[in-house]
Amino acid sequence: MKNTTLLRTLVSVVAIVLLIVHILFPKAVVDAISLGLLLVAILPWLSSLIQSAKFPGGWEITFRDVEVAAQKIVSSKKRPRRIKKTDKKKVEKLFLPELDANLLLVSLRIEIEKRLRLLSQKHGIPEDRSIRRMFEELRKRQILEPSILSGLDDLISAGNRAAHGGSIEPGAATWAEEVAPEILATLDEKIGK
Repeated sequence: MKNTTLLRTLVSVVAIVLLIVHILFPKAVVDAISLGLLLVAILPWLSSLIQSAKFPGGWEITFRDVEVAAQKIVSSKKRPRRIKKTDKKKVEKLFLPELDANLLLVSLRIEIEKRLRLLSQKHGIPEDRSIRRMFEELRKRQILEPSILSGLDDLISAGNRAAHGGSIEPGAATWAEEVAPEILATLDEKIGK
């Protein structure tokens, strides 16, 4: 999470410096550019308070969706087994640093779905069902806690939005990459891997 704080600080400092330069030189008029730069300086610090922001031209930032979804999974009553170094290495292969935020979330979504299908198969639920139907059956049979299912549903939805070109904050993907081993370990424990 230190990288996220560093990035926030860097973005804020750059935006504030640009705002000061803009105010000092072009006749000290507070215009749309000044307000936009001020917004860019403040926005990273508001991510814990707001869920998303939409800007003209279709640019959208989603802050909390991924973080809240994963928190539902990892804060369940039963803690997953300790994450082995080999598990972390496997996840690192899935999430290459050069991939963009959308691809990271799509990769996580795919890994979650693979594990859900294995878990369903283990419990006699037809694996050719849609994710929604698998969720209903896993909930009905009490195989996964409601908080885990809710978090998985939110992460799969975020992965679907990312797959279809939706904008995701790069910090959200970095965060998802950091907690992915724990999310996947939770599912692996349920599968019995």
